[in-house]
Amino acid sequence: MSTDYVPMANAACQRTGCQLSQALSIARATENIISGLGRNSMSQALWCDQGGHAFSERDPGRQRISVDVLNEDTEEIESETRDLCGECARDAGLLSPRKTRSPKGSIGNG
Repeated sequence: MSTDYVPMANAACQRTGCQLSQALSIARATENIISGLGRNSMSQALWCDQGGHAFSERDPGRQRISVDVLNEDTEEIESETRDLCGECARDAGLLSPRKTRSPKGSIGNG
């Protein structure tokens, strides 16, 4: 039995062939691409718009922000996206401080 067979298919499907096999092929290809995106691949280099240097896409503190660009008359002309490395994002105040637990017994034992 063909993978293109669909019971009670409409006339258009019967004339041009069912798209089920094409959809399955696309799904398999997508699955292969997604599974290949693990840690075995190299990371991409991004450009830090704040510090003017390259950094890894795997930088745990990296930030992507949108900013409004103004013209000379201080009118908003567009919004653009900027990437910041973790260090520059921290310096700009864009990162929340890490929440850590106090060592055992340190609370109230001042």
